[in-house]
Amino acid sequence: MNIRQKHMLNTLVNDGSIHIGTSAQKFNVGERTIRYDLDVIADYISTKLQHQGLMIKNNIAHLMINQDEIQDLRLEEMDNDYYEIKISSEERMIMILYDLCWATDKMTIQQFADKYFVSRGTINSDFIEIKKWCHKRHIPLVSLKGKGIYIDATEKQRRAYLSELIRSSTKLDHYKDFIFIEWFKDIDVETIKTIVTKAEKKYGIWLTDIAFEGLSIHIALSIKRYQSHHISESHEASHYTDIDPLPYQMASEIVHEINRQFELKLPETEIIYVAIHLGGKSSYLNEDDVGSHALVEYYAINMIIHVGNILKVDLKQDKRLLDGLIQHLRACRYRYKNDMVIENPLKEDLIESYPNLYQILSLFINDTQDQGYIRFNDDEMTYVLLHFAAAINRRSQKSKEIPNILVVCSTGLGTSELVVSSLNRYFKLKIQACTALHQLQYYLGKYPIDLIITTVPLESIVPHVRVHPILTDEDNNNIRKKLSELGFEIINQEDSITKELSILMDHYMKDKDDSKLINELTELYQKIKPNENSLERTMGEYKMLSELLTDQTIQLNIDVPDWQEAIRASGKILAEQEYITDDYIQASIHSVKEYGPYIVITKGVALAHATNNQGVLRTGMSLVRLKTPVEFGNANNDPVRFVFTLATIDSTSHLVALSDLAEFLERKEFMNILSRATEAEQLIKYIKENETNVKGE
Repeated sequence: MNIRQKHMLNTLVNDGSIHIGTSAQKFNVGERTIRYDLDVIADYISTKLQHQGLMIKNNIAHLMINQDEIQDLRLEEMDNDYYEIKISSEERMIMILYDLCWATDKMTIQQFADKYFVSRGTINSDFIEIKKWCHKRHIPLVSLKGKGIYIDATEKQRRAYLSELIRSSTKLDHYKDFIFIEWFKDIDVETIKTIVTKAEKKYGIWLTDIAFEGLSIHIALSIKRYQSHHISESHEASHYTDIDPLPYQMASEIVHEINRQFELKLPETEIIYVAIHLGGKSSYLNEDDVGSHALVEYYAINMIIHVGNILKVDLKQDKRLLDGLIQHLRACRYRYKNDMVIENPLKEDLIESYPNLYQILSLFINDTQDQGYIRFNDDEMTYVLLHFAAAINRRSQKSKEIPNILVVCSTGLGTSELVVSSLNRYFKLKIQACTALHQLQYYLGKYPIDLIITTVPLESIVPHVRVHPILTDEDNNNIRKKLSELGFEIINQEDSITKELSILMDHYMKDKDDSKLINELTELYQKIKPNENSLERTMGEYKMLSELLTDQTIQLNIDVPDWQEAIRASGKILAEQEYITDDYIQASIHSVKEYGPYIVITKGVALAHATNNQGVLRTGMSLVRLKTPVEFGNANNDPVRFVFTLATIDSTSHLVALSDLAEFLERKEFMNILSRATEAEQLIKYIKENETNVKGE
């Protein structure tokens, strides 16, 4: 029997019967295939028990044996008997890859042949495809003649490969459910998911559905490796960086609860591995640390400017886009440093729906990622695309709400924001929350919900409409129909504003009261103006670039021997003005030593900063122009002549100035002044004439 047939037999033993139609849906095969499987099961039972033990009636298969005969089926012996379990070639290759990822020593072709009861030639044929799979994913599969085959990887990498293998196998229709069951049949995965869900609620760190499943798989793997004596204290985990306190605390509680309920002693380093999953795949963002990631902010701002310029759309004022992009890029950088992967199930749909935007982002990313600061694959890139698509949709929104709506998406904020943007464009709705599927019951208990709008299959007594992540005309019609059935008036956003204006003009034609009309128009404007996304906040909240770069913080033609002294020279200016202490300068140098010359942001320009705000007294920026350019080790953008240093005490006050600097560095006019100025005042004059004015002066 193959694995599907084995699990069908287990279901028969446990439940007494199975429905052919339900089984066909579960395993994503036709009913004819299920009937063939039942024939194989019936033959197996007949061979073992010497009588017919299976009856099919009204499309339901019934097991007709007693408890003693169930013991005679020897199901436990079947679990690892690959002679009895005739697995397919594809199933066998997945299992071989699983063995290789798991193994701590070399394995031979003969070992695999013996284990799976096939010839050496069959295993050799399997390895042709296995090598292709590994090569595509940059997995170092090593074959030593006469010694064996192994995967040359660290514990951290093995965990990533095992997770990737599970993700790949569960994407195959024929293995959707039972490959996972086959590997973790002795582990109560539902208990793991319950522990993670409780921790999510307690700490307010919400995982997407994919990340939730990925973390559950990771924990199950750790339990299995511990039970197989393949896991121990590792020094690798100590090299991980940027683990925020809250995810670490949440991870600690999860691991300790796993140890308690499963009666294990997972090592303390397991906490770090779980925290990495939480930090890299959740919607968590520590606001206190945003300002310290200056390069991420610069990259996000530069990307927004670049995309907006090409599309001829002003996206710089959309704070929601900036915040969302910074959050995603921080997580992306985090994943890149820690060899983590993320999967976007909407990738193909997004690329097809937004080909122009995808092309623009691809060109920008390809031109900039050579610096080695962040690496993007198509999954990461299409998550970035989601943020931009949602921002573009938001531009035409005029939100008014009536029904209470809960949006359910499997991939988290990026997808849900896109759905919400489209919904608010066409309807007056009150979006109470956006959630991943596994948190549905929590939000149904927290908010009054009239309608659920979901991008994933859903079973709920609450009225719901299934839509595409990118809303179609059919989706909009289905939403209108459902809202109408629920008794809500269908109000179009644009029609609503037009109607209010028409009423105002009717009143004016009767009263001819100019002052009343002005007051009413002002009230209407206050209701619909898009102020929630504006970067222009209250006076003094943001620093203008001219407030940071002054004649006191700019020095020209400084002579230094190397990049470290260049950073010290730039930092010294801020230290002397009591913006920072020497600790911040040392931390900035240490960041380059640890992560490489990622601070070289464009040709000839470095933006020095530390990865935390230790030693920062107040927000400031300095600039030194070097007499002789120095090498930072960045092949694309060396040598560096201009060294800016940025220090921030909060997450927002510097963003307008940083945005202006990013735009200026793209202008030839500014770069010419930067190169040729004989005194700081020439540079300051240009900045004051061209910067964003947030002071209203």
